[in-house]
Amino acid sequence: MKRLVCSTTGWGMILCLVAAVSPILPWHVRGGVCASGYGDWHGPTINVIAALGFIFLIATSPLSPVPWWRILGVAAVGAGVVVVVLMYAMRPGSGWMDFPVAEYGGLLAILSAAGLLLVAALEVRQLILKRLADSAQQKPQA
Repeated sequence: MKRLVCSTTGWGMILCLVAAVSPILPWHVRGGVCASGYGDWHGPTINVIAALGFIFLIATSPLSPVPWWRILGVAAVGAGVVVVVLMYAMRPGSGWMDFPVAEYGGLLAILSAAGLLLVAALEVRQLILKRLADSAQQKPQA
């Protein structure tokens, strides 16, 4: 369990689960009642994107060092959640221009997507550092 929390793969899995849970929480207030994300198309869409990301990370978790295509996959999941949230927020009558605190399901989706993009950035950093270390070892010593 400690290894899972200390790795970018583990954090990616956790953030995918958080994104998948976010539609259960309130996304919009209609008539004074908070409604979940399943009242519209965006809830199930985020569930599918997050579930695919979670399965992708499980399938590719033993790979070390992390390949570039996995970094793209994690970034695509984070960007996909951001796109769905923005499409939902920009639709007419969404009421999201003020983003009240009562709609914390959407905030959780945004935070998990930002976290996934951060995980992708950290994995890019690890890949760059690994390649720099490999190229330094291959240079002849003077």
